Amino acid sequence: MKALVVKNEESESESANMLAVKREPEARSSSAPRSKSQLPCGVSDGRDKRWSIIFVPTFMSYLGTLEDPWHMDQSKTMKVLQAIWDVVYHDRPHVIESASDVVFTICRQRSYEWRNKFLHHAQCHIETIIKKNDWTTKGDRENIRDFVAEMLGGTYPFIFKQPHNAKTKGPFQSEFIAYVFSSHLQFVKDAARVKRVPLTATHNPVGALTLASLACHRALEAYATGSNTFMGRFSGESMAEETTYFSKSILNLSEKTWSKIREESLKFVPAGLRRSSKAEVVVAAPVDQRPLIQDDEDSE
Repeated sequence: MKALVVKNEESESESANMLAVKREPEARSSSAPRSKSQLPCGVSDGRDKRWSIIFVPTFMSYLGTLEDPWHMDQSKTMKVLQAIWDVVYHDRPHVIESASDVVFTICRQRSYEWRNKFLHHAQCHIETIIKKNDWTTKGDRENIRDFVAEMLGGTYPFIFKQPHNAKTKGPFQSEFIAYVFSSHLQFVKDAARVKRVPLTATHNPVGALTLASLACHRALEAYATGSNTFMGRFSGESMAEETTYFSKSILNLSEKTWSKIREESLKFVPAGLRRSSKAEVVVAAPVDQRPLIQDDEDSE
């Protein structure tokens, strides 16, 4: 595996088309409840938007901070979900007692979907690159092959701010990475603050950036022959070696570099969407439906 030399430096921005692409499914139990209508305490009430606007984004905000973004520790996840529930649904008490609890099973399913969205955005962006360069005929396959070979060569130029520059500066700040990573930042922007739970807004989202890097790698790899080839499931098992490599590299990033990574990614979040208009549904809701305010420090 390649050794990534991390240098702390600086991506450019450009909107990409959202294209319909295949979703790679995760294995799951067919008997586990996965419908929002099965949630307890009347949470599925259409007038209460907290589940989709706050609860799920808060959980994904937590998952994004994990060093291993593929696997959830069952016991720890239950405690995190309970902490989030107690803040977001403090007016609707519920105890998550086991992994068979509907809150746990639905959130586990949402985590599969969350991971696949990284790949979806990476596939969309590489399609945009191909169209931008007008590589649309069979005769252009060689150009695509050369591009992929360059991006996946050496120390993975596709992750650096200037991928065509021999000097590898600005790790994880390329337009490609920034575009994919921005999808996570946008999704979790309205997450609640939950005491003692690491979240993307307060902790470095190592797992989310790892998934963004893996998704870009997989999307490029699919075009290694010059045309799109199905590479199998996007999973921890199929990308174990790459996951370890990117995760270790990302863990070595400085706070200064993390600030630059966030800055580059936010360029892909339209100004009007950096604060979701849907959040107003929560703000305008009765006080008892707002997330509890979490104190910054423990009481004496």
